[in-house]
Amino acid sequence: MVDKILKFLLLVSPIAFIAKMPLKHFESMFFYVGVILLFVASLYDTKIREMPGKKFIPLLAGCCLVNILLHSFRIEVVCRSLDIILAVITTGIIVQYCKKPKECYKYIVIAGCLNIAMFALQRIGFTTQLVPPGAIVQAGGFMGNGPRLMTYLAIILPYMLNAGVIFFALCIIASIFGTEYSLLGIAVLILIIKKKRIFWIIGLVGGLVICLIFKDKLIGSFFVRFDIWKNQFAGFIAQPLSGYGLNVSPFGQVAKSGVDMATWNSYLTFIFGIGILGILPIIAVFKKFIKNFSISVECIGILALILLSMIEYPLEIVRLWITISAMVGFYLISIQNKEVHSG
Repeated sequence: MVDKILKFLLLVSPIAFIAKMPLKHFESMFFYVGVILLFVASLYDTKIREMPGKKFIPLLAGCCLVNILLHSFRIEVVCRSLDIILAVITTGIIVQYCKKPKECYKYIVIAGCLNIAMFALQRIGFTTQLVPPGAIVQAGGFMGNGPRLMTYLAIILPYMLNAGVIFFALCIIASIFGTEYSLLGIAVLILIIKKKRIFWIIGLVGGLVICLIFKDKLIGSFFVRFDIWKNQFAGFIAQPLSGYGLNVSPFGQVAKSGVDMATWNSYLTFIFGIGILGILPIIAVFKKFIKNFSISVECIGILALILLSMIEYPLEIVRLWITISAMVGFYLISIQNKEVHSG
């Protein structure tokens, strides 16, 4: 049952919306419903594996709890802390109950292709009611805007390449036409770490070409981010122990909506919110990843997420949480399978 629900969520969560509901509100509601569906489905399945992270999960939950107490149960902090715990629960359900994770991968690819198709229609002037609120202003598929779409495509890029070079190429083309180039950097790194010589040659040459063609855009984008990081770091130094609270970003870049506060770095956002304690879960994640690194699609998927989180904010986009939770779950399953085979 969990497999069926998960396939449905991986397909629908990146494309679903309600025309009369703000996309941001719908994304949160859909995530909560998705977690509930997976939990109910798990009651009808038999547990296959144990959930790892018995040290990491209490550490993360403890950081969130301390943050809630330090900020006097501020509603934004409580809500984001609960969201983090729900994401962990989602990952745990997938790890423990998903029978055939590889059969779920194609639903990630299909959802990605549907977003690219809608993006292409938007680029040629096609408008319809089947577009999330705000997406008509800036072509972004079903994601709402271009940067969010390219962030989504960047983290699923390894799964697109695993499905076929044509799907990988579609993401590259979308990134070029969308003038969002973080995806191109991730693509180059993915190709370079592949064992096949042709891939890393294409990656190296492609990287040089990208730097030459989009030099001004890349430099300008870096300085925008650097200015925000500098202000954020100064704010952190002023209040390092308690942080400013999860989901509170007073030093971020205000989006056109006037609501989103983009900090362009998920790690800084987390540490800025939690305080200096937030460094501990991040170190734990990095140690686990380095210890179990491989060139499997599951591992490269997490690598894409780790790298993208340094220059973008994928972990703050609610619409991606189900996909990200699933990718983390697939990665943890692959580690367990590897340990079983080696043992």
